[in-house]
Amino acid sequence: MLIESFEVEVFTPPCEPGAERIAARAHLTADISGVLPLLNATLKGAVYHRQANALTWKQIREMAEAGVDIQSHSLTHPYLTKRKQRSLGDKYAEWLQRELAQSKKILEKQTGQKVQFLAYPYGDYDDHVTKASEKAGYAAALTCDFGRVRKGSDPLRMKRFVIDDTMDFAAFRRYLGATPLRLAELTPKPGVVDPGISTVSAKIPSFENLDPQSVGMALLSVGSAVPYSYDAKNGAISLAIHEGIAALQARYHRAVVWGTDMKTGKRVEATWVFRVPDPASKKKEPAAAPTRVLAAVAAPISASGGSPKK
Repeated sequence: MLIESFEVEVFTPPCEPGAERIAARAHLTADISGVLPLLNATLKGAVYHRQANALTWKQIREMAEAGVDIQSHSLTHPYLTKRKQRSLGDKYAEWLQRELAQSKKILEKQTGQKVQFLAYPYGDYDDHVTKASEKAGYAAALTCDFGRVRKGSDPLRMKRFVIDDTMDFAAFRRYLGATPLRLAELTPKPGVVDPGISTVSAKIPSFENLDPQSVGMALLSVGSAVPYSYDAKNGAISLAIHEGIAALQARYHRAVVWGTDMKTGKRVEATWVFRVPDPASKKKEPAAAPTRVLAAVAAPISASGGSPKK
């Protein structure tokens, strides 16, 4: 038979309380990669792997040695609360401790690094789970509860923000504590630009409110820092690309301007996106072709952003 065994699982996606999904996994006795395109076209969501779709310990050690922080997500990724594991009865406490402690122990042995953090599978936790996590040696744990982690927050109930493909750069930066900064006289303006442009610049209308030493500018598509010039007398800031924008490898470019508000002490910033025409395209693109921008075109402008899923 082609199917050796199969499992069907009803689960709640991470950080989507109340939602339910069905996952079916089949273990096959033959290689079907040749007909996989047909299966995927017929059965939406079908994915075939010749081997387990997971990192190997060798890959994990390589990542850890390169500076990636490898932390725990439990031993087998189950729901951890007792209400979800009623069938365990009196064995629940022992099972829970194994899920927490063994994951930590194995990761520390394999990576050679201390494991101090846990992300609760499916965001499922309660008072008993947090106490068991602390007993297992974790210093902090991540929930799926929405919100900021502040000074004095319970380290075993750390809240988070959902970062998904609907979130733009400005919204992400605001999550990190930045507030919008108004800009004017952008060069180049958002959209498709002349590839010969060699200067990126803007003016900060509220420059008198900013600490001059904190103001900066960067072009994120450039791999290294580009020197910029800031005039604290009129709020003009610019950076030069001596070979021109077209000499850079990327087509899309994001400029960021930031500073610190002297009154509040908070970081403020603005960002906008522009792009060079595709050299392979024979069609002339309009100078004001629509593009996704994070700043309004009219002056003065401010960065704008989306909102997280709730």
